[in-house]
Amino acid sequence: MNIKIINRDYTVLLSGQLISILGNIINGTATMWIAYEILGSGNKTGLLFGLSTIPALILMPFIGNLIDMFNRKYLMFFCDLLAGISSIILAILTYKNMLGFWNLSVILSIDTILFSLVASTRSSLIQNLVKQNEYLKANSISALVQNVAKVSLPMVGALLIAKFQVASCFLIDGFSFFIAAFFTLAITSYEFKQTKEETFFTKFYAGLKYIKVNTQYLNFIFLLAFINFIGASDMMLIRILIDKASLHVNFFGIFKSSLAIGSILIAFLISRNKSKKYQPQRDKKLMSSALILNGLAYLLFGLYGQKHFLLFGGLLSGIGNTMFNVAFFSYMQTYILKEYYGRVISLVFFVSQIAQPLSYWVFGALADVLSVYLIFTLGGLSLFIIAALFYKITMVEKHSYSIN
Repeated sequence: MNIKIINRDYTVLLSGQLISILGNIINGTATMWIAYEILGSGNKTGLLFGLSTIPALILMPFIGNLIDMFNRKYLMFFCDLLAGISSIILAILTYKNMLGFWNLSVILSIDTILFSLVASTRSSLIQNLVKQNEYLKANSISALVQNVAKVSLPMVGALLIAKFQVASCFLIDGFSFFIAAFFTLAITSYEFKQTKEETFFTKFYAGLKYIKVNTQYLNFIFLLAFINFIGASDMMLIRILIDKASLHVNFFGIFKSSLAIGSILIAFLISRNKSKKYQPQRDKKLMSSALILNGLAYLLFGLYGQKHFLLFGGLLSGIGNTMFNVAFFSYMQTYILKEYYGRVISLVFFVSQIAQPLSYWVFGALADVLSVYLIFTLGGLSLFIIAALFYKITMVEKHSYSIN
């Protein structure tokens, strides 16, 4: 597929994203593995990842202000530089055996804040660089390129853990962020337009007012909160499941590769869409179908650690996650006015992700007292119910609301 069919600057943005992902995927495999290895229990691991999300949750409502107030290109540049420095520090601490609960919690908290800022900024840049009727295609190509890297890199991360020190994974991640930062500077068509003079909190209030007037966004917010509560800790539970089933570390990498293969398949199919008009009902069906697929995946995870069921479930989960994300971001990019996108999307993420630390704490504690297979089975049944509720939501109609 020729990704230049959209435009040059989108290709540059995508290339930088790919490079940072190369290291980030390896980092993710290493972080989840070493956290459970150091702490030794699902309860403590869940507490660690739950605590690390709290600073980002506190700051998230204000992150959108930064995106709408400052040059989005330079914002991504500095975030990538800081993320690279954070990964290098993590590599040093790991190499010197100085990694513990609290310093790992601090580093993960910083990384979570930067990830939230970069993800929202990247989505905002796509809205600026791509035509409206190409949002779905741009998001699907972004997911496709991202997940091509996920096919083999989790296995690479697992091999690095098995053959070398875990610190090597974090070192690779750090340098990948440095390279990606300079790719962002190569974007030329984006022009930052300063809006009328407003204070930081005036802009924040305008974002709240925008959501208040367009109340349909609350449908997304509350359902995303339930979805995140069920799904946020799934990789932690998979890590525990692999340990309970006495599977090797390499299988964790293979499992994450199965997620990527599923993501690639659906991203490729969606990117082949040739429709010239935006179809909101299509996105509604894609998001609902995605939740059903994830429910099926969870039921497969509950089949007592059978390798083939785990891998097929990973494939379905990869399809479902990517299908939902591509449709969700395309929908929001279409209906949120550009000058409010950063604030609105960050507020949506804030409310929906409040459930994320609760997910780590609740399911981490449950994993110490209940069968992880039972937890996945109940989670799958819950996703079927949420899919039915989600399909009945009345979607947002095109609006022309503006703040005076």
